[in-house]
Amino acid sequence: MNVVRTGVVLNTEHYEECVSFYRSVFELDGLFQESDGTCRLTCFRFGGSYLDQR
Repeated sequence: MNVVRTGVVLNTEHYEECVSFYRSVFELDGLFQESDGTCRLTCFRFGGSYLDQR
């Protein structure tokens, strides 16, 4: 198995507040954002890893 990237996925009820928190407090750079109906995903660069919020 060749692992390219590892990461953490957070599932939260307060999506917008959490995205704002990681952007403003930790100043994480966004990799991408996706939305499909009520499902939203924001992926942040987190060192050599990633941090997803759903």
